Amino acid sequence: MPCALLLVLMLVGAAWVASPAAAAGSPQHHGGLKDRFRPKIVGEPRVAVALRATRGVWTRPRPFVYKYSWFRCAAGGTKCSPIAGAAGPLYTPSTLDVGRSLRVIVTARNAAGSARAATRPTGAVLATPPAVTSSPTVSGTAQDGQPLTAGPGSWSGTQPINYSYQWQRCGSTGANCTPIAGATTTTYTPGSTDVGSSVEVTITASNMANSATASSAPTAPVRALPGVVALWHMDETSGTTMFDSVGSHNGVLHSTQIGLPGFAGSAYGFNGSSSYVDAPSTADLNPGSNNITFTIHFKSSGTAPPPPADWDIFRKGLYTTRGGEWKMEFQQTGQASCGFKGTGGYAELVAGPAINDGQWHTISCVKTSTAIEVVVDGQVFSKAANVGSITNSTDVAIGARPGSDWYQGQLDEASIQIG
Repeated sequence: MPCALLLVLMLVGAAWVASPAAAAGSPQHHGGLKDRFRPKIVGEPRVAVALRATRGVWTRPRPFVYKYSWFRCAAGGTKCSPIAGAAGPLYTPSTLDVGRSLRVIVTARNAAGSARAATRPTGAVLATPPAVTSSPTVSGTAQDGQPLTAGPGSWSGTQPINYSYQWQRCGSTGANCTPIAGATTTTYTPGSTDVGSSVEVTITASNMANSATASSAPTAPVRALPGVVALWHMDETSGTTMFDSVGSHNGVLHSTQIGLPGFAGSAYGFNGSSSYVDAPSTADLNPGSNNITFTIHFKSSGTAPPPPADWDIFRKGLYTTRGGEWKMEFQQTGQASCGFKGTGGYAELVAGPAINDGQWHTISCVKTSTAIEVVVDGQVFSKAANVGSITNSTDVAIGARPGSDWYQGQLDEASIQIG
């Protein structure tokens, strides 16, 4: 009988087929077409999960030698073809088997001859979804400006497995995590908005079967850059205290709206007539003769009054204050300005694009020993100046002078860096 015809006969439901040379003493499959006597495939038809074929029940004198041949079939058990190398009672499905069914032909042989019997087809082979076996990791130093790198951990499941990344900003103890917008690659560099928070990464592993997620352990709280003496996230949603995340410079809110959508987290709203924040003066908020950089995030669509009036954003001291001043203001032109008065005199710079467009902008004022700078969204505008040393005992004011030059809009993420 031709091999192709024999295979067809075996896989259309015959319980046994004897070889042409089978004699009276050759093996016979017991019980005809009764399923309880058939060879069977035991186990779940799933990629990477081993299956076992039973030999069924056979009659006639022993010894018998059994041979197993595994076949990959269309769903339902038709159009079968042999699986190369699958010649034992055990077989572990691969990705080639996904969506297909499997059958086994058992050949029983003794000295007198041989016969064959086929199993019923399995259901469609399923892929194994990903499952984490060791958690994702984060390597690097948790500090403003220092990159962190994610490792996916280890996963079981049907290959190929693809990984996607989402970095999370969490509380200092690792609780209350929220996704960081745009942080979806294997690396993330914390910024000032992360200072005082911990960071973790969530990995989503996906394959043809499904997807699963797992998160790393949180990092230690992110440290500020060297020289940052105060950082106010302005994320409070209750109370009247503005908390400093790196020091003890807590401020007091006056008629200030809290919990507004911010540049990062929440922001404060200022009404242009009575809102401001006051943080008590301490020695480390004075630059002396050192460099100073103070930064804030700004959002407004308003227009300041004409000079000599303006809107005050962030300052310590006044022009008339003993020991000098440093300040950031918003002018009628829509531009930011930075001013400094010290032992060497006064210098001011109005520069940059108009920023009263209702979008968030990042503004920094910088004093060095030779220049002052206005920095708007990373663009630097500079003016040569030597204002000398600045040291005063005046509180830090945000959002007003106070008492005049009231700001109208939102502010977020204020910081002071000295040195």
